[in-house]
Amino acid sequence: MSSPTTRPATDAQPGFALETIEHGRAMALFSYASVLFGVPVFLIAFAKRDNAFALNHARAAAACFCLCYALILMSLVSCAVFFPLAVLCYIPAIIGMYHAAAGRPAGRSALGHLGDRAFGRIDVRPVDRAR
Repeated sequence: MSSPTTRPATDAQPGFALETIEHGRAMALFSYASVLFGVPVFLIAFAKRDNAFALNHARAAAACFCLCYALILMSLVSCAVFFPLAVLCYIPAIIGMYHAAAGRPAGRSALGHLGDRAFGRIDVRPVDRAR
């Protein structure tokens, strides 16, 4: 029997505590607004670093954001050849929003593995228990 603050052992992916998911779900969803609206909202989660779930999705959103805008810059140089590929970067962002709303980690389909490789050094700050 699992405790009320952890996910059941039947999950295939590594999970987060339910409290962590509930606390970080909104920031995880807003992180993907970076790709959809062009404003790097994921930087807020990078600055706060207080929730592992939100940070997992912020890393994936940052990877989508960087990939999308790198392809846009390449399309400016190459007369819009890469622009259709830049538009395809919206698909992992939408998948990531779905995963965040469902309480699941970003995963490969939302470029979570790329975000972990590129931004893996940004980790959750240890909580100061002395206060």
